[in-house]
Amino acid sequence: DYIDSKRDILSPASVRTYTNMIGRLSDKFQKTNLYDITQELVQKEINDYSVDHAPKTARSLHGFISSVLGIYRPQFVLKTTLPRLEKQKRYLPSYDDIKRVLDTVNGTEYVIPFKLGILGLRRGEICALELSDLKDRELAINKTVVYNKGWKIKKNPKTDEANRIILIPEQLANEIKDAGKIYDGDPKRLNKHLQRVQKQLDIP
Repeated sequence: DYIDSKRDILSPASVRTYTNMIGRLSDKFQKTNLYDITQELVQKEINDYSVDHAPKTARSLHGFISSVLGIYRPQFVLKTTLPRLEKQKRYLPSYDDIKRVLDTVNGTEYVIPFKLGILGLRRGEICALELSDLKDRELAINKTVVYNKGWKIKKNPKTDEANRIILIPEQLANEIKDAGKIYDGDPKRLNKHLQRVQKQLDIP
C-alpha cells in the first residue's frame, strides 16, 4: 500500500528498489501485524540482516521500514541502533588510466559515450541523447533513460540542475556528427564493456 501510494511520484527505479525491500524482510517480520511491531522487533530484524549484508544495505532497509511506519503509525518513533558505515576507499583514475581506456575503445561504439562520461554525464543521460540535442558544440541534456519493463526515455530530470546545456570539445562534437549517432545500444553494455577494459588493462 505504501508503494502504491507513492507510485505516481517515484521513478520506476525507486519503485523496483522499494518492492525488492519487501523481499529482504524475514518471513516473521512480514507476517507481524502492523500494530504489533516493536522497537525490539525492528532492532532484531536489522541485526539479523546485517550479519551477511553491507551496512549501507541494512540502513536502506531500515529507512524503508521507518518510512512505512511513519505513514501508518506516525506516533511510533524508531530509535534503532544501525550498523556503522564502512569508509569506502575510492580509486581516482589517473590521466594515464583514462587515456588507456579511450585508446582501447577507439573506433568502437563505446568511445563517444565514454568521452561523454568523462564530461560528467550519467549513463541514463548519455543513452537518451539524440543528434538533435547537439547544436555546434552545445549539448542539451533534458531527459534520461530508465528501466520500466524495458528501457524508456523519461523527459524532465529529477532536478532543475540536471536539465542543462553543456559545451563539449569541438573534436567530440565532430565525432558525434561523423558517427551520425551518440549511442543506441543497451545501457548495461556500457558498464560491462568498461569493466572488461579495466580488467584487460589492470585498472581498478
